[in-house]
Amino acid sequence: MFDLHFAARSDVGLGSKTRNEDSAYAGPNLLLLCDGMGGHAGGDTASAIAVHHLSDLDHDVHRADEAGERLLHEVAAANAKLRAFQAEHPETEGMGTTCIAMVRCASSLAIAHIGDSRAYRMQGGVLSQITHDHSFLQLLIDEGHLTEEEAWGHPQRSLITRVLSGRPEDEPDHGVMPLVQGDRYLLCSDGLSDYVRDETIAQILRETPTPDETAQALIDVARRAGTRDNVTVVVADVVKPGVAPQRAPQTVGAAADLRSGHEGDHGDGHATERPAFQEPQTQDAPTQTVPVAADGSVTLNGQHLMIGQRAFEPRHISRENLAGSTRFHLGGDGEQATEGEVIEIRGYGHGDRPERPARPEKGSHPVGRVIAWVVGVLATLALLVGGLWWWGDSNYFVGERDGQVQIRRGFDVNLLGQELSALEEQTDLAVDDLPGFYADSVRDAIPADDMDDARQTVTDLRERAERRRQEDSGPEPSGSSGSSGSSGTSSSSSPSSSSTSGSASPSPSPSPTSGGSSS
Repeated sequence: MFDLHFAARSDVGLGSKTRNEDSAYAGPNLLLLCDGMGGHAGGDTASAIAVHHLSDLDHDVHRADEAGERLLHEVAAANAKLRAFQAEHPETEGMGTTCIAMVRCASSLAIAHIGDSRAYRMQGGVLSQITHDHSFLQLLIDEGHLTEEEAWGHPQRSLITRVLSGRPEDEPDHGVMPLVQGDRYLLCSDGLSDYVRDETIAQILRETPTPDETAQALIDVARRAGTRDNVTVVVADVVKPGVAPQRAPQTVGAAADLRSGHEGDHGDGHATERPAFQEPQTQDAPTQTVPVAADGSVTLNGQHLMIGQRAFEPRHISRENLAGSTRFHLGGDGEQATEGEVIEIRGYGHGDRPERPARPEKGSHPVGRVIAWVVGVLATLALLVGGLWWWGDSNYFVGERDGQVQIRRGFDVNLLGQELSALEEQTDLAVDDLPGFYADSVRDAIPADDMDDARQTVTDLRERAERRRQEDSGPEPSGSSGSSGSSGTSSSSSPSSSSTSGSASPSPSPSPTSGGSSS
């Protein structure tokens, strides 16, 4: 039997977000982190709903044989609350949240995970990632189309393949891990893992003495790295009973802000008031899922992907196949979506379809009906055009014209010979200078949250082009032929080796099992 010495911290980050969409909870029996998405549609509310519901797990002492099943049941119940909230508040449709939950049960941890937030374990000085990202880039890595190094800083790193979104098929990975005295656990949102290398995270976890100091150090290093996303961490040490100081559970981020009735400090010392958070009454929402395609495929930015054909083995936690009907969420602010990202529509069920308007009475003048119909059509077209103009005016992407990389505003669509986008910023970067995958991504258009995000994408692409140029040029000649024996003129022709991303490979360690079944 062991105790958990825990700490949680959250920060809004340095990007354009004005409120924290992350939520986290740390207590003696529960570690929990959720990263909401949906921007103004309610990412902060989504993460808060999940944390507020799941935090009740901290109040019970769980038996090892029932903890995993109870955890999965409560995650499903939290997901149902998201569905109910969207039914009560249609403006929040499309919101969702990642979720990592760890429940202490005797000398084990029951784990549930969905999304791209991460859980790490430091054991014997070695850091290992114990969750497997549910993301577009991870799919490419698993299929061998992308390396870990190529994925680092990739402009499409925010595309997520599974989250809690209110759909019954939103099922997490799950398993059980043994608690080992001296182990240190980290739960973090992508505001840390997308900006800080695993080597740096490992060094901080290894060298910082207490969970409180460690959590703050991780927030600080993410801010120094320029994180443009909310960053949230939960740190917990496995200690002997009675060693950890007695402390109250900690709730941070949106779950704390919304419970108190404001969005929290935006970094300028001012808090924006908003209605106090209230959990919805669970009810079925009129939801219909649209199959990706008859063959189980999805098209994303022009790339034809097969989703859910086979399971892929995570590093330390087993998982089931991706569902045949997959939904892509855009992380970060999540206010723009590209084709294939959301394949769920909301409509009326058989019992709640609104009544049709009454037919005109006999004797109504047919010319009047025709005029009314024409006016209605024109009004609808005007609203449609106005809506497209408004949406396109705030939609940015990085694309290609005449072989050059450009930042454009609008849609990467040609309608009846008319471009639906306008040039915002021309660059001197040639698409052909990019590695093949990145060149294809630009040709298919890379979505951006705003102008700053688009410029950051261009900066990332320049780094990729420069790295390719250096790799193609090879080592510098060591001198003219026949002069290699000349004194004082020789130089090393071997380029200096560069380190790769990620932490050192951990030694084999016990892994969680799927669904609590034994193999």
